[in-house]
Amino acid sequence: MRPSVLEYMLIIVYNSNLRSDSRLKEIVRIIDAEKTDEFPLEDIKKYLEHTGTKTSIDEVSLNSDPILTFSLLQRNNWRPWYDKNKLHIDHIFPISKKEEIPETLRPLVDSIFNKYVVFAGENIRKGDTLPDEYFTGEREKLIDQYILPKEYLSKKDFEKMIEWRKQKIKELFNERLNLKHIKI
Repeated sequence: MRPSVLEYMLIIVYNSNLRSDSRLKEIVRIIDAEKTDEFPLEDIKKYLEHTGTKTSIDEVSLNSDPILTFSLLQRNNWRPWYDKNKLHIDHIFPISKKEEIPETLRPLVDSIFNKYVVFAGENIRKGDTLPDEYFTGEREKLIDQYILPKEYLSKKDFEKMIEWRKQKIKELFNERLNLKHIKI
């Protein structure tokens, strides 16, 4: 799939207010008016900007739908153990422990860079365990799946973990989806 078409689709999905008939009709008109084989992403973005619609995919967009975000990045790893197993948003560094980090870093606890999507049972078993306590022994093999840096799992390295994950998630969007324009 062309990166411009994929970027367009993700802008639409992450910015759900674009699903109105009148806006979609105008987008279709822009596409129909294109005289080349190129997808008119820039023209569509100009129209969307004119309507006051966000035209980028950034950390706020990604955080609006963590299940979609991690499904896109980890699509080969999503295999539920049984049909009724529901997906949960796991905060890698637990929300209940955010008082233990500096106040300036607390908002990052609820960012996409501190989240991962897991199955309900796994999230319930983990509870409010800190990452350096949880990803030990047999669970150490989950570090790559969770997109985590092995060296930054302790509470004192929370900010380094977030910065590392920002970069890694951006790289994964580029590698796996050929999206270079994620604004992280």
